[in-house]
Amino acid sequence: RAPYGAAAWPTTRKQPPQRKKKPSSAQVRQDRLNDNLKRTGSMNGKHHPKVVAALRRAKARQQPLFLLFTSPKCKICRKMDIEVMGRNFPRNIQVYRSNTRREPEVADHYMLTPFIPHYKLISSDGKILKSNTGYSNPERFFRWLGW
Repeated sequence: RAPYGAAAWPTTRKQPPQRKKKPSSAQVRQDRLNDNLKRTGSMNGKHHPKVVAALRRAKARQQPLFLLFTSPKCKICRKMDIEVMGRNFPRNIQVYRSNTRREPEVADHYMLTPFIPHYKLISSDGKILKSNTGYSNPERFFRWLGW
């Protein structure tokens, strides 16, 4: 205690700096997986080799890549193919179509086999810009595409 008449001593002590909790190894793995999924859409953080080849062509032309997953038995896929992928599709975008029946390994790589039609817009450097599943009428699709 301070003597009578003297200023009171400070009553608050400086708290020791808080240690940051180190994330658990499970949390680190989950964060890495989430980052890979966000960046490339696959668990290992890399695109499928067939998609890599298409990305090389897109990069050479400095264009984004439109990755489309369809199936011949899918009525919605056929409707979208006729209405959207026809003459009105922009020529400044490279297109890679993956038939999930013939190339199931590509769809499995991106973990979306049962969900078709599914499409992704990928920048020429390999980052996923946009992704969507299901039918879109032409007006809504081109608005989504930003064209």
